[in-house]
Amino acid sequence: MDVQGFGKQVDYIIDVFNTSGRKSREYRRSLQGKLNTIRIIAYRAETAITMVVREVMSRQDDARSLIRDLFLSEADILPDTDNKILNVCIHHTAEARHNRAIEHLVQHLNDADYKYPGTKLTMRFSLGAPELPAPGG
Repeated sequence: MDVQGFGKQVDYIIDVFNTSGRKSREYRRSLQGKLNTIRIIAYRAETAITMVVREVMSRQDDARSLIRDLFLSEADILPDTDNKILNVCIHHTAEARHNRAIEHLVQHLNDADYKYPGTKLTMRFSLGAPELPAPGG
């Protein structure tokens, strides 16, 4: 299984923007309601993650901005299909206290044992550079 094949394995599609036979005004209202629902779900997820990070931060007001920065930061995604693991390696931040908070979040996420949707790959999160196999082996 290659990385490009992951999306093809998903056997369901949720078409939230289906416009079959709707009038323009009704369509816009329906679309706006669906977008608002997605925004609410995203905000609640962000809040839940923020609560986990606040457990270890001395300045709890910084937690939400840290999470927003984390969502925008880079990460390496490395599938290990032999062991059925999807490694997500988050890059370090410039501040040690933020790294400690992210490390706490990473531990929390790994304890939850999430599966990547549509696959049997278990997601494993880490902070720092990924461990790459030696060349030729």
